[in-house]
Amino acid sequence: MTITSGNNFHNIESGLIELFKNISAELPPHVSQLDLVQPLSQDDGITVFLKPRNPSSASAWCHAWNNVGHIHFGFGEYSPAWELPGEGENPNADQGEILREVGEMCRAVINGSCEHQRRLMGITARLKIQGKNRSVTDLLIFWPSPPLWGTRKYAPWD
Repeated sequence: MTITSGNNFHNIESGLIELFKNISAELPPHVSQLDLVQPLSQDDGITVFLKPRNPSSASAWCHAWNNVGHIHFGFGEYSPAWELPGEGENPNADQGEILREVGEMCRAVINGSCEHQRRLMGITARLKIQGKNRSVTDLLIFWPSPPLWGTRKYAPWD
């Protein structure tokens, strides 16, 4: 992986692609599919998806832009996403620390340690990483698609 210091993430796109490929390679064959959405223009960044074959499991995704200073990580079918490093463990994290954190978040999704919960005016995403609960909420989501009532707990990847 390409690692740089500072918060401008010079080459975060290729680092994320390599990270997701490595995580996919750790899984048994036929458990997941790795998808990469290439940008339409240089400024659009990339989105990397790791999708499970099990429909009861959540996918993991990350959107990043080189030289921007933050990335988005989310899972499943709903919109809540962490903006890293600001909403991560270390708001001053460098590129290497962000890639490690994204790896931990992906593994929590793969282990089924994730859920989405419908709130009064939004949806909360939760991950359990090394015994700690992490959550982020998107507000003003009145009619999520697909519909969500209560809590959706995701299954581990088989």
